[in-house]
Amino acid sequence: MALPIIYIGLFILTIALFFVKKDWTIKQKKWLSYIHVISLVFLSIDIFLVINYESSYRTIWVDRVFSISFFISGALTFALFRKTLSLLAKVYFGFMFFYPILASLTFLIDRIFFILVASPLLATVICPTTYYSDNAYEIRTTQGMMAPNRLVLIKKSVLTEIEIGKSDEEAIEGNYKMFNILTTNKDSTKITVDIDGRVSNLTFRK
Repeated sequence: MALPIIYIGLFILTIALFFVKKDWTIKQKKWLSYIHVISLVFLSIDIFLVINYESSYRTIWVDRVFSISFFISGALTFALFRKTLSLLAKVYFGFMFFYPILASLTFLIDRIFFILVASPLLATVICPTTYYSDNAYEIRTTQGMMAPNRLVLIKKSVLTEIEIGKSDEEAIEGNYKMFNILTTNKDSTKITVDIDGRVSNLTFRK
């Protein structure tokens, strides 16, 4: 877990430096080039060992450190010296800068698209948990994947039901009984209920 955190931290720093308006020195560019080339050489050797001898550098850290230094040095070269790079170099180093951003966006879009497409089905099959129910009222959890686990107070009629409000507090697990309404107005309803032998006051707001 440490290496992903290090990589993400260094890449965020690289993005921040992208927007820094400063003339970086040729010496700094050379050092980045040295790091990039050395990392590429050691990565190439590692790939050669894996393909031909099913071997690699000792410990799990070495090849990954070279991979991180390879991509970060390339992204930094684009972030700091993009104005002085040739077209071919801009494409090469620009790929290392934009690829992690594109990969992150793809991951997020995939999750968001799944939620949007599947939400009608999930809303249908996911049932809220009922904590208390009688002929007139019911206390249950809110329904939905993205909603916080809050309580909802429902008032029943013969064929329909209406939501009176959602609780300020998160749902408390337990056996609910001795339900009683204390006060009610146009904005909120306060109740008292016994939860596992302990009397609790809950507020449901519209």
